This record gives sequence, structure tokens and C-alpha cells, in this order.
Amino acid sequence: MAIHGAAQNALAQLDEATHRLFIVARDPGRFIVLNSDTGAHIASLAAPKRVDAEIFDVANRRVYAPGGEGYIGVYAEVDAGHFAELAQVPSSVGAKTAILVPELHRRYVAVSPGEGKDRRGELSGSTSRRWPAS
Repeated sequence: MAIHGAAQNALAQLDEATHRLFIVARDPGRFIVLNSDTGAHIASLAAPKRVDAEIFDVANRRVYAPGGEGYIGVYAEVDAGHFAELAQVPSSVGAKTAILVPELHRRYVAVSPGEGKDRRGELSGSTSRRWPAS
């Protein structure tokens, strides 16, 4: 399925409860939300352009888009029809891949050794002020 106004998307995440598909496109950098049943366009917000895969945190209704530009776009699913950008959390240039460990309330961001000189390793969920409150 073609997504109007977007190309080169990263992996998609699905919110099964609300039937929402979350996509981050690289050209242009957009966080896009579609209805997974109908394909209807729900939301489109600015996002980092160099994202390998976004993360959907089901418990906190957040989507994290780690961008190679040096920041992580953080988005909130307010409800099934409304989404908002919460923050642009500084990371490192080249840090475009991340993983969520829900049991630890942590997100880990990988930095490419060829791109990022500032290796921060871990960006914490509930213990760091850099992350929006859950």
C-alpha cells in the first residue's frame, strides 16, 4: 500500500487495541498513523529522517523514533484519533536503532561506531528527566 506523501518508511508498529499502524517515513521525515482496518490517514507529525525502526511502548501509549540526526522523536497516543509530539530527546549522531525492555522501564539506543562520538548507551524511561513523564 502506498502512503501518500511519504517514502522509504522504517518498520511499522501496530497498536492492536486501537487498530492503529505507526510508520516513520524518511522522505520526508514524518511520523504517520493509519487505521489498520481501512488504511485511512489518522495523523502525520514531523519526525527524524534517519530512523531504522520506531518503538511502540504499549503500557505508556508512546512511540519512540530514534533518528540518526542525533535526537529521538517521542509521540503520545492521546486516544485512537489524536497523537502529539511530546519531545525531541537528544541522543547521538548515528543513534537510529533502539530496543524497549518493558520489564526494566528502559529504552536502549545503539550508536554506530562510525558516526556517533558521544556514546550515551542507555536512555532511561522512568529515571531520567530527558524522557517525557509516563
